[in-house]
Amino acid sequence: MSPAGAEHLGAVHGKTHRVLAAHPIRALPPNSELTWDTAASVEILKTLGPHVRDRGDDRERRMVRKQRELLESGIARPSSEFSGIPLQATHGDFHERNVMIDETGEVAAIVDWERFCVQPPAFEVLRAVSFVLLLEQPLLSAYLRGYRRETSLDETTIEPAIEAWRQSAMHNTWALRDYFLQGNPATRQFFAEEEARARLFNDSAFRERLAETFLREAC
Repeated sequence: MSPAGAEHLGAVHGKTHRVLAAHPIRALPPNSELTWDTAASVEILKTLGPHVRDRGDDRERRMVRKQRELLESGIARPSSEFSGIPLQATHGDFHERNVMIDETGEVAAIVDWERFCVQPPAFEVLRAVSFVLLLEQPLLSAYLRGYRRETSLDETTIEPAIEAWRQSAMHNTWALRDYFLQGNPATRQFFAEEEARARLFNDSAFRERLAETFLREAC
């Protein structure tokens, strides 16, 4: 994606948040990614262990080992610690494949509202730039500049949202579980991205730079 494309996508995201800010949230579910249980995740990884040893490759064994080490290292935090971040209605799965552009470059539709939910806007923006692989410059700043053309993020939510995303990813066993226990081959395509994302977000220097960029460009 070009910087211009990233900025355009960020603006669409910002407009979506601006419009949804007035939507009632009482009947909407919270984003399931903001609820996790350390003991449950460790138990799943223990269950995965023999399957990964028998059928996995070196990367998959490394992923399971590293994730379990992180969860058992004492840095895991309960999801309840992040319950005070302000919430609003959000798309829930915002990324480039859910934004339909017409032949003139205008937005024709935003699709796939299956995960329509409440969550901190900063968390969904962080989720989007992670999934669309826009965490590096100049694409990250371009996306956030586009977002800020339409609305802005609450600066007090930036660092908590980054840590919540880190913790959520640290506890998430979905791709490995679906591949090794449910027999879903499609999830294997996400392993490389998940390993790279874990490496980035467990780097304190990266998290500091990310927070600085969010504060500078999106608040």
